[in-house]
Amino acid sequence: MQSKRAKGNALQDWIAKWLVENHPGCSVHNQKTVSKAIPMKGKIVWTSARQDILGCIDLIMVSDSDKPWFIQATCHTGIGKKLDDLLKVSWNLDHARVFVWQKKEPRLHLIRELQYKWEDCDEPYPTTMGAGRWMVPTKKQKPELVTIAEIRNGKWIDVKET
Repeated sequence: MQSKRAKGNALQDWIAKWLVENHPGCSVHNQKTVSKAIPMKGKIVWTSARQDILGCIDLIMVSDSDKPWFIQATCHTGIGKKLDDLLKVSWNLDHARVFVWQKKEPRLHLIRELQYKWEDCDEPYPTTMGAGRWMVPTKKQKPELVTIAEIRNGKWIDVKET
């Protein structure tokens, strides 16, 4: 049986491979847990140290065709803690995409993206929401995780959340 760390590292490796295969020309940085030697009572004890980027990101993908992707990978069933960790960072979602990739089953992964809730308005507000449609963030302006896709058997399938 694999340890939690081994499962997490395997998931990160799978995501990095999937990104490279499905986004030709992209570059992926895969941040891993590292071992650290600590001298203790005349002996060396090895321990692992988390090295998450910004305290919550496992992978970064950059390409010339999209905004940078910041990805938190998880095998955990609950994502509340992951969202809390992501919200500690001041993300500019107009210039970056932030995701939680969650492994649900051996061949099923849910993709959630950090997004603002938007509402229609009469006044223009600079957004990337599309031509001719004015949108503003809700007064709360707190981003939330929205399921946008699943990867089933290696294929990206768009999902509409209801």
